[in-house]
Amino acid sequence: MREKCSGPHLQERTRDSPLSWSTLLAGLQRRVGLLDAVVFCGGEATMDPALGGAIQQVRALGFKVGLETACIYPELQKVLPMWDWVGFDVKAPFDRYAEITGVAGRRARVCRRSSPAASTTNAAPRCIRRSCHRRC
Repeated sequence: MREKCSGPHLQERTRDSPLSWSTLLAGLQRRVGLLDAVVFCGGEATMDPALGGAIQQVRALGFKVGLETACIYPELQKVLPMWDWVGFDVKAPFDRYAEITGVAGRRARVCRRSSPAASTTNAAPRCIRRSCHRRC
Protein backbone atom coordinates (compact mmCIF):
# COMPACT_ATOMS: atom_id res chain seq x y z
CA MET A 1 0.00 0.00 0.00
CA ARG A 2 1.29 3.45 -0.87
CA GLU A 3 1.62 6.06 1.84
CA LYS A 4 -0.28 9.29 1.28
CA CYS A 5 1.51 12.60 1.59
CA SER A 6 1.21 13.92 5.14
CA GLY A 7 0.89 17.48 3.83
CA PRO A 8 -1.44 17.36 0.81
CA HIS A 9 -2.40 21.00 1.42
CA LEU A 10 1.18 21.89 0.48
CA GLN A 11 0.72 20.45 -3.00
CA GLU A 12 -2.37 22.37 -4.01
CA ARG A 13 -1.45 25.00 -6.57
CA THR A 14 -4.36 26.98 -7.93
CA ARG A 15 -4.68 30.44 -9.38
CA ASP A 16 -6.80 31.47 -6.41
CA SER A 17 -4.34 30.24 -3.75
CA PRO A 18 -4.35 32.43 -0.66
CA LEU A 19 -0.63 33.22 -1.11
CA SER A 20 0.55 34.32 -4.54
CA TRP A 21 4.16 34.09 -5.70
CA SER A 22 4.36 37.91 -5.87
CA THR A 23 3.23 38.15 -2.22
CA LEU A 24 5.80 35.56 -1.19
CA LEU A 25 8.53 37.30 -3.18
CA ALA A 26 7.65 40.64 -1.55
CA GLY A 27 8.00 38.96 1.84
CA LEU A 28 11.44 37.69 0.86
CA GLN A 29 12.45 41.18 -0.30
CA ARG A 30 11.65 42.49 3.18
CA ARG A 31 13.91 39.81 4.66
CA VAL A 32 17.02 40.49 2.57
CA GLY A 33 19.90 40.69 5.04
CA LEU A 34 17.97 38.68 7.62
CA LEU A 35 17.86 35.33 5.84
CA ASP A 36 20.66 33.48 4.10
CA ALA A 37 18.73 31.04 1.94
CA VAL A 38 15.38 29.83 0.67
CA VAL A 39 14.62 26.10 0.54
CA PHE A 40 12.01 24.84 -1.91
CA CYS A 41 10.21 21.97 -0.21
CA GLY A 42 6.78 20.63 0.64
CA GLY A 43 5.01 18.59 -1.95
CA GLU A 44 7.54 18.06 -4.74
CA ALA A 45 8.97 21.35 -5.98
CA THR A 46 10.60 19.74 -9.02
CA MET A 47 7.18 19.08 -10.59
CA ASP A 48 6.35 22.79 -10.75
CA PRO A 49 7.03 24.26 -14.22
CA ALA A 50 7.61 27.69 -12.65
CA LEU A 51 10.49 26.43 -10.50
CA GLY A 52 13.34 27.64 -12.74
CA GLY A 53 12.02 31.19 -12.83
CA ALA A 54 11.39 31.16 -9.09
CA ILE A 55 14.99 30.09 -8.44
CA GLN A 56 16.27 32.95 -10.61
CA GLN A 57 14.11 35.49 -8.78
CA VAL A 58 15.23 34.25 -5.37
CA ARG A 59 18.89 34.30 -6.44
CA ALA A 60 18.44 37.85 -7.80
CA LEU A 61 17.56 38.90 -4.25
CA GLY A 62 20.90 37.50 -3.08
CA PHE A 63 19.65 34.34 -1.39
CA LYS A 64 21.20 30.93 -1.71
CA VAL A 65 18.71 28.26 -2.76
CA GLY A 66 18.07 24.77 -1.50
CA LEU A 67 15.84 21.91 -2.50
CA GLU A 68 14.32 19.05 -0.57
CA THR A 69 13.18 16.33 -2.95
CA ALA A 70 11.86 12.79 -2.86
CA CYS A 71 13.87 12.01 -6.04
CA ILE A 72 10.81 10.84 -7.93
CA TYR A 73 11.58 12.58 -11.22
CA PRO A 74 14.42 11.24 -13.42
CA GLU A 75 14.81 14.76 -14.81
CA LEU A 76 16.12 15.83 -11.39
CA GLN A 77 19.70 15.52 -12.61
CA LYS A 78 19.07 18.38 -15.04
CA VAL A 79 18.28 20.83 -12.23
CA LEU A 80 20.93 19.77 -9.71
CA PRO A 81 23.45 22.43 -10.83
CA MET A 82 20.93 25.17 -9.94
CA TRP A 83 21.01 24.48 -6.20
CA ASP A 84 23.39 25.40 -3.38
CA TRP A 85 22.00 22.59 -1.24
CA VAL A 86 19.95 19.50 -2.03
CA GLY A 87 18.35 17.25 0.56
CA PHE A 88 17.25 13.87 -0.74
CA ASP A 89 14.33 12.39 1.14
CA VAL A 90 14.83 8.71 0.33
CA LYS A 91 11.63 6.87 1.21
CA ALA A 92 13.02 3.32 1.33
CA PRO A 93 16.12 1.18 0.74
CA PHE A 94 16.78 1.19 -3.01
CA ASP A 95 16.32 -2.58 -3.32
CA ARG A 96 12.82 -2.32 -1.73
CA TYR A 97 11.80 1.05 -3.16
CA ALA A 98 9.01 -0.18 -5.45
CA GLU A 99 7.61 -2.53 -2.80
CA ILE A 100 7.43 0.11 -0.08
CA THR A 101 6.60 3.26 -2.02
CA GLY A 102 4.74 1.91 -5.02
CA VAL A 103 7.13 3.85 -7.29
CA ALA A 104 9.40 2.00 -9.70
CA GLY A 105 13.03 1.64 -8.58
CA ARG A 106 14.44 3.24 -11.70
CA ARG A 107 13.39 6.59 -10.27
CA ALA A 108 15.12 5.83 -7.00
CA ARG A 109 18.34 5.25 -8.92
CA VAL A 110 18.32 8.93 -9.88
CA CYS A 111 18.95 9.63 -6.21
CA ARG A 112 21.73 7.07 -6.04
CA ARG A 113 23.41 8.41 -9.20
CA SER A 114 23.01 11.90 -7.78
CA SER A 115 24.82 11.03 -4.59
CA PRO A 116 27.45 13.50 -3.28
CA ALA A 117 30.25 11.54 -4.97
CA ALA A 118 28.56 11.59 -8.39
CA SER A 119 27.02 15.04 -8.29
CA THR A 120 27.41 18.01 -10.59
CA THR A 121 25.74 20.45 -8.21
CA ASN A 122 27.61 23.24 -6.46
CA ALA A 123 26.27 21.98 -3.15
CA ALA A 124 28.80 20.29 -0.89
CA PRO A 125 28.32 18.45 1.29
CA ARG A 126 24.77 17.36 0.68
CA CYS A 127 22.33 15.74 3.05
CA ILE A 128 20.63 12.48 2.25
CA ARG A 129 17.73 11.90 4.62
CA ARG A 130 15.82 8.69 4.81
CA SER A 131 12.22 8.68 5.94
CA CYS A 132 11.76 5.30 7.53
CA HIS A 133 8.58 3.60 6.46
CA ARG A 134 7.06 1.13 8.89
CA ARG A 135 7.86 -1.71 6.46
CA CYS A 136 11.60 -0.88 6.25
